[in-house]
Amino acid sequence: MLSIPEPAPESIETCVSCRLFDRISKGEHSPIGTTLSFPLYLSATKWRDQEVQWRVRGKSNLSFSDNGCAFIVVHANNGRTTMREPVGRTIEDWTPLADVVNDCLAKHAHCGKSGLRLPPSFRVVDTVQSRITALPPPAGYVALSYVWAQGQDGLISKSTKNTIHAYSDCLDFSSLPCVVQDAIVACRKLNERYLWVDRYCIVQDDDNDRAVQIDAMANIYSAAKLVIVAAATSSPGMAGISQERKLPHISATFSGCRVDAQRSHLFDAVRKSPWNTRGWTYQEALLNHRKLFFTDSQVYFECGVRICHEENITFYRSFDLSLHDKQHYIGATTSLTYDDLSHGHERINTGVRRYSGEPPLQAYKRHLGRYRARNLSNMSDLVNAFAGILDALYGEQRSYHGLPLSDLDQTLLWVPRMTFWMRQNEREALLVHVKAAEATFPSWSWASAAAEIPSYTDEESPFRHTLCMWFRPVLGSRGSDLRLEVIGTHVGKGKPPNRVGNQTQIEASNPVSTLLETLGPQWQRHANIWAGIFNTDSLESSFEDAESRILATIPAPDRAKPQLLRNGSLITIAQISRLKIVRVETRPFGSRMAAVIHDAQSREVGRHVYDHNDHIRAELLQGEGSHFFDGIALSVSRAPWEFNNMHMINSLPEVAVYCNEEGKKVAGQVVNVMIVKRDGAFCRRVGLAMVYERAWKELEAGFETVVLV
Repeated sequence: MLSIPEPAPESIETCVSCRLFDRISKGEHSPIGTTLSFPLYLSATKWRDQEVQWRVRGKSNLSFSDNGCAFIVVHANNGRTTMREPVGRTIEDWTPLADVVNDCLAKHAHCGKSGLRLPPSFRVVDTVQSRITALPPPAGYVALSYVWAQGQDGLISKSTKNTIHAYSDCLDFSSLPCVVQDAIVACRKLNERYLWVDRYCIVQDDDNDRAVQIDAMANIYSAAKLVIVAAATSSPGMAGISQERKLPHISATFSGCRVDAQRSHLFDAVRKSPWNTRGWTYQEALLNHRKLFFTDSQVYFECGVRICHEENITFYRSFDLSLHDKQHYIGATTSLTYDDLSHGHERINTGVRRYSGEPPLQAYKRHLGRYRARNLSNMSDLVNAFAGILDALYGEQRSYHGLPLSDLDQTLLWVPRMTFWMRQNEREALLVHVKAAEATFPSWSWASAAAEIPSYTDEESPFRHTLCMWFRPVLGSRGSDLRLEVIGTHVGKGKPPNRVGNQTQIEASNPVSTLLETLGPQWQRHANIWAGIFNTDSLESSFEDAESRILATIPAPDRAKPQLLRNGSLITIAQISRLKIVRVETRPFGSRMAAVIHDAQSREVGRHVYDHNDHIRAELLQGEGSHFFDGIALSVSRAPWEFNNMHMINSLPEVAVYCNEEGKKVAGQVVNVMIVKRDGAFCRRVGLAMVYERAWKELEAGFETVVLV
């Protein structure tokens, strides 16, 4: 390892090598300005022939990871006085880029997906004939991922009911947005004829066409041969085609050698681009393994196996491409969505899932928070822009307002993680906050908290089993009779309290009549719940004609209200109790709790999960700092890990703890309670609370019909 001390100011002016390393230390090679502190440390990597790559680390980042380091290439000058730059201002030779794409198409079968169903009205841009057409089988196509120009929607052409027929005959190249023109040029250079661009391949003012295409978004991006990503920071087109690349090249020649500072890895190149902040582009980056990123510094090709840099495949001919296989690469695209590369090579290749076999619920929770940290111009797209991820994880039509049907009981337990002020773009976030009032999503969906980033507390408080069976109302085949459709649920098997074992998962969207055989034996431990729900001690009779029993409990005036049938309502019969939330000024370090829950006698029965909820916060800030709400028992979870801290256990009320077989005090289970505001049978979610299981039983909460809207 070589050490380079900090050069004196006068040396920077006179010494070529000193000036080179000074520029590298200042981050001039990096689009995000990553600086390195002197002394710099150089270690050689393994290249062939006359080109040697050196890793450059600063004093404060000598870890094994390549994050925060630079790379230089030293190669023989061979007597030449000039040598072209590794990456030009524009792309001069497309052959190496076409070669790496074709190599992946030929050798990496797992990087593509076949047999995916595309919508009947699927259209593409024919880049040869310059028109919009149906995709002729068995041709493939390229998809474009880009950011729509803000504030210019009415000034730029797009497909509408009035223009789609004309565009089918001729699509005027000169009238297209610059980024679309450049994408067409790229397709022609790569010998790809068909291009999918949402702006022209979806009829933007046709609600039916939009719905069909958006529902198929997962398949549209997954089935594409390649996704072209326009990830420049500010230019209207694509860097390297119509727009010159901005990042300066750092190079020096001395002692018969040429030294070039290499461009940054992919993650740094796209990190600050508008493309990397937009909500729609999140799923576009995940759903296809093959992507060609056009950035301010260079072009990057990513597939399931490796990430190739334009400079390495066009200039450094001795570069070993295997060095950029994903098990070696820093911040693989997947770094746009994953935090680390601690998982193995096979795990990186799986796209939406972090590793092969990862439970869809685990992947869903991870992606949801990262997606919601991005920005959207239209809050009505909150669920649509995430639908591709949901479909990839759970299958088409298996979600309901952003929550997967088969995991509804667990995904109802979301809480806002942070306020809109902590978003990437504060100005836009403020606009998002204002627009949130216009959103029409049901209160139980995370999409209703349009200015917040949702998260889950299951790592702190693992889910045990549900206490509700959820239904959604639908119209029967005749269009007038009302029926209920059961939604998937997780039912705990009969075990002693605090030892709930495996769960039986009920298939989502089954009619009520099919549940008797499956659920009857599993809910024996909840016989009192069934008795409360159906006013009977017989489990078998409780399932007979369940639809009419549930609907009969809704008051006649409420059954006639349109809210009952509106898209987004959920129906259940559950225990409801009147609870008082009491604000606390201090809370234990690391705790998520901001308030305690009292019963009518002012005894502590639980904790309120701090979720930045405006409804609750506004109520608590008034008067004596407490307010009554109704609480619906949703499910049972293990006590949060922080409850089992001995200091915490000693501060909990007696009703929250019990002694285990060894005589040691441990925290009991908790009931997840949705805090609601009621209007007759209709309830709106305003927060989430944890009530100690024993305390909830002592409340003797009654059973009532709940219609969540």
